[in-house]
Order: sequence, then structure tokens, then C-alpha cells
Amino acid sequence: MADMEDRPRLSVVQVLARWRRLDEPPAAPSHADAFWTRMNPRDRAFAFDLLQGVIRWRGLLDCVITANLNRSMVGLDPAVRAILEVGVYQLLLHGGVADYAAVDSSVEMAPAVGLPRAGALVNAVLRSITRMNVRVERSSLLSRSSFPLDSQRRMVFDRAMFPDPHLNRIGHLAVVTSHPLALVDMLEKTMGSKQCQAILIGNNARPVITLRADDAQFVPPPSAGLIRHESPGFFIAAEGWNDPIDALVATGRLSPQDPTAAEAVRAMVAALESRRATLPSQLKLLDLCAGMGTKTLQMARALPCARVVACDVVPAKLTALQQRMNQASVQTVQIQGADELVRGIGGSCFDGVLVDVPCSNTGVMARRAQSRWRWTALQRDDLAKLQHDILETGSKLVASGGVLVYSTCSIQPGENERIVARFIASQPSWKSWTIEQQKSILPRVGSNPAQRCDGGFVCVLSWQHRDQRSG
Repeated sequence: MADMEDRPRLSVVQVLARWRRLDEPPAAPSHADAFWTRMNPRDRAFAFDLLQGVIRWRGLLDCVITANLNRSMVGLDPAVRAILEVGVYQLLLHGGVADYAAVDSSVEMAPAVGLPRAGALVNAVLRSITRMNVRVERSSLLSRSSFPLDSQRRMVFDRAMFPDPHLNRIGHLAVVTSHPLALVDMLEKTMGSKQCQAILIGNNARPVITLRADDAQFVPPPSAGLIRHESPGFFIAAEGWNDPIDALVATGRLSPQDPTAAEAVRAMVAALESRRATLPSQLKLLDLCAGMGTKTLQMARALPCARVVACDVVPAKLTALQQRMNQASVQTVQIQGADELVRGIGGSCFDGVLVDVPCSNTGVMARRAQSRWRWTALQRDDLAKLQHDILETGSKLVASGGVLVYSTCSIQPGENERIVARFIASQPSWKSWTIEQQKSILPRVGSNPAQRCDGGFVCVLSWQHRDQRSG
């Protein structure tokens, strides 16, 4: 079993075995981590799908395992639990592994993790599941013996395992779509039953890789396997990530980004262009929460004559941000720490300020599988205060006549419209903020990858003295 150390299944089990509490999923290794780089491309893709798939579907997988284990999973060794979850995911949801291969490889992993006696239990549970006469049928009906694969298909078992959808709709959806109960309850109350169910099901679709090209004349090489998204300037990696895409990203010709995430900068650019006659010849822009620099680069490319300042509170992100600007050969971006920026500015001075705040990620849960499980542990009052405070900080750096853009990748009004309303209500009597544009975007997941997008929120604000407005 020595060679098991290099196999993708065992690598995934070793990561998942660290998952002890439901609201603390293991962090996926970074793109450059040895976890991925030691594997060949085929194994890497397989391992990524297994890891993300189990994280996404863990609630459902555990329910199916429990029904065939004939006892609670409490007390089960974390490595054995992970082996079972990886095995059941392959049997039910991966779609590219034969049943015998899923069972045999899972049984072989028991001694590889130092638990040879667990092989019999793993074998018994997985073989029991293979005898359940599982079938896929075209139907969107909810039942105690099925779970939805997408908006049109469901997987049906030969016995009832799930909560009754008529007596306990929230509990049923939480299990069959694999989301925390409290999150389902919030979405049901906020979005309504139909939209809530659509979002939950959509969150389980395998995400597509979307990339932005800033050059309107960009034509991808055939080797990259890219197809055009319906949003202008965006492409879908139809065949997954590959070396040609990696090279295009490394040189700055493409940037990984969803069309919804690009809306904030597009809204800022449109607002600035509409008032170009009243603004300085060289615009000064600020990306207050720049992170890895995806939106910073978008700003610099959209307004090449502008001076862009990018900052973040995390030093490591500033280093990565500088590297990204160097890769893309962008020289109009100045990088600063957030504290340094705020201390060094005595008053408003930017024509455009982008405030892309930390959020709960409820609009991108299909893409960020861990975020659904972390949602229940979020200190939402603290998060709302942080969002308001960052918006307040950004507002003080906007020059008269400029624009302030607030954005999140959340679909919760408490992080979006309510934060904006609270901010406007808290302003001093002499300063009047106006909402020029406000848009909430729900995630869209369908069979056509060229139409898919994340959820999010964008609001464009501007200000003037109240006496000027009344005059």
C-alpha cells in the first residue's frame, strides 16, 4: 500500500479527516500547494472533484451512510468517515467511477490510514448502498426517498431516508440539498419557497471556470478550450483549467472572474464616464479591499489613464497583488496598506472608491463549497458592523462629485440594501448621499454554462452638500 500515498482518493481522505465539526470544514489546499502539484493533471482534476464534491454534499452523504450503517456516525473515526463519504460520493454523484472501483478503492484505504479492521465496515456500508436500486428520473417532486440532482432530475432510492417534505419542508431541503438548517430557513424567509429551493439546488451544481479578457479584440487559442460567455469579454473553460489558460492568466491576458463580480467595476466606470466633463483629466481611483487584485486590474484596464490605489489589511495579499500587477505589466497601480492609506489622507481625494467588503458568500456557495457550512458560525452582527465601518471609511475618501461603489458576493438584504440604508441614515446633516444605482443579482445555474453566473450586490452612491442640493 506504499503507493497509496500518491493516489488522489487517499489525499482527499487525509484532508477530509480533519473535518471534525460541521461548521468548520477543512480549507482546500491552495493552487500551488504540493497537494495538487505532486499529481498529474488527470489525478489532480479527479482529486479536486472528490474534495469539493464531498464538502458540498456532506449533509446528504452522511444521511445515506447513516441509513446503511444501522447506527449513528457519532464516534466513527474521522478517517473512516471520510473514506465512506468519498466512497458514497463516487457511487452516487461523481458519474465517472464504476461501483466496484469505488467500493474496492475505499476498502483499500482503511489499512492505508492505519485502520485495517475498518475495511469490513466500509465494504458492508458501500455494498449495501449498491443494492438500493438507485435510479435517476426526470422529476422535480420532493419525496422521502429522493433528492434533487438539478432543477429537472432527481435520484430515487428504494426506501425512505429523508425527512417528510410535507411535514418538515425546511428540514427536508436541508438534508436533500446538503445545507445547514438555519441557512435554509433564512433563504426560505428571505427569498420565498420557490426561489429558495432553486438557489439550494443550484448551489450543488459543479461550478464552471469563468475568465475575463480586458482586451476587446482577444481571441483565445484553440488549445485553451474556451467558449464565449453571454457576458461580453468573458469566457468559459469548457475543458477545465489547462496549461494554455495558465499561461494566459500568468501574462495578464485573462483573469479568473465571474461576470457578477465584474459588475462593481463596470458600474463605477459607467458612473464616472457619465460625469466626465466635471471630473479631473486624470482620475484617481481607490480599491479599498483589493484582495488579490482582480478588480484592481479590471479598474486599471478599464480606465488606463487613471491612477489607481489598491490596499488591503492583509500584508500577504499586498505582496500577491503587486506580483499580479507585475505579471500584467500594469504600472498605473500604487499599492498601500489600508492603515497607511487612511492615516496618510487628510480629506476626500478619490474620484471613485470601490468598497468590495467581506461577506457571508451566500451568492457564491456553488463556487465556494465550504462557505455554506461556515455560515452558521458567522457572527452576523459583527460582520454587518464591519461592512458598515468599511463603507463609512471609503465614503470619507470620495471627492465631491465622485462615486462610491459598495459591493458584496452576498444575496442577503442584511448585508446589502440594509447596510446602504443604515449608512445613508448615519451621515451628518450637511452631507447628502444619493443612490444612483442599486442591483441585487441572484445566482443563475442552468444547463448552459455560457449563461451561468454568481449572485451578488452592487450599489453606486454619490454625495453633495445638502445646501447645494436644496439650492
